[in-house]
Amino acid sequence: MVQLSLTARRLTLLLVHTVFCLILRGDRNLAEAPAAMPFATVMPRTVLWAWEEPEDLRSAPGSVGVAYLAETLILEQSGHALPATPTLSIVSRHQPLAVAKGTAVMAVVRIIAEPDFKDSTR
Repeated sequence: MVQLSLTARRLTLLLVHTVFCLILRGDRNLAEAPAAMPFATVMPRTVLWAWEEPEDLRSAPGSVGVAYLAETLILEQSGHALPATPTLSIVSRHQPLAVAKGTAVMAVVRIIAEPDFKDSTR
């Protein structure tokens, strides 16, 4: 069996969590979407960005898509005692987002590594 380094395991866990969050929080009409969706064929040329504030984009033109902040992942060190261990905090979107039916929507996950974050002790 292949033994992954601590860094590889953490990055794999982060990637799996990000994909899981996008599946759960992404476009609610995934069942209607084709299996393979290259970005250029799914999202229109113009995409509006919805940050963490209430947004009502139902009056946006049908020719635009919407990308919105779904979650923020914060990488930081836990505590000040040595050895400090890396931690992952998850902050979900709190504000409502309204878009017209049929609008192309894309969930975005923001990853913040705090200045004191160290992935490993090496």
